[in-house]
Amino acid sequence: MEGLKTYIKEHKLMTIGGLWACGIGASMALQWRGASSTSVKVIHSRLYAQAMTLSALVASAGVEFYDRTYFPKPAEEVDVYSYDYQQKLKMMNKTST
Repeated sequence: MEGLKTYIKEHKLMTIGGLWACGIGASMALQWRGASSTSVKVIHSRLYAQAMTLSALVASAGVEFYDRTYFPKPAEEVDVYSYDYQQKLKMMNKTST
C-alpha cells in the first residue's frame, strides 16, 4: 500500500490521466451495449467524455494545490534561474540596503 501511495505521489498527473482514460473507455463500453442508434451513442459518449475531462482537470488542480500546500519544496529544489526567484532576490536586495 505504501508503494502505491509513493507511486501516485510521484506520478500524480499520469495517475489522473489513466483514471480519465479508463472512465472514457468504460462510458463508451456502456453506451455501445444499448439499443440506441449509433449517433445517439456517440453523442452520449462525447458528453460523458467532456464531463470526465472537466472532472480530471479539477482533480489535477486539487492534487497540485494539496501537494504545494502540504508538501512544499525544500529550498534546494527551487530553480534559482526562474524569473520569479530573480525578482524576489532583487526586491530583497533593495530592501536590505
